[in-house]
Amino acid sequence: MMKEVMFPVVLALCVAYISATEVNVCKSGLPLPVSVGVLNCDKGPCELPKGTEVFMNLTFDAPNDLEIFEPKIIAHALGIDVDYPLAEPNGCNQLVDDECPLEEGQRVLYATSMEVLSFYPNINFGIELTLYTYNEDGDKFPFTCFQIDGKVVG
Repeated sequence: MMKEVMFPVVLALCVAYISATEVNVCKSGLPLPVSVGVLNCDKGPCELPKGTEVFMNLTFDAPNDLEIFEPKIIAHALGIDVDYPLAEPNGCNQLVDDECPLEEGQRVLYATSMEVLSFYPNINFGIELTLYTYNEDGDKFPFTCFQIDGKVVG
């Protein structure tokens, strides 16, 4: 219960201190967000200490009128791809100073975090974050993506 109460407060404080991070285009060729920020990381590989939470935000323009959008993170490590589950699968619930529905072209700030669990091995990996929405026919499609390298430390 305490985590659900504290998360928005901590996230809001972190958003204020996250500066722009250099990221890469995904293999899919999707457009990059307007900007991306990972706390304490100007460019990859980002060092992610075990037992911490990594805060990130991205600014994007809504590709169409959308009721909902969904983030998906894939971690690439040791030759395998693993879906990284986010605590909140509905991106609308983590918009900063905005809410869904969004209008086409509306610029918004989305903030999220990832836990780096203490038992994770010290490895290098890639992270790919893609945002998805739905078209008028109800088909899910990606609209922005970025990739960055990371390194678990500690």
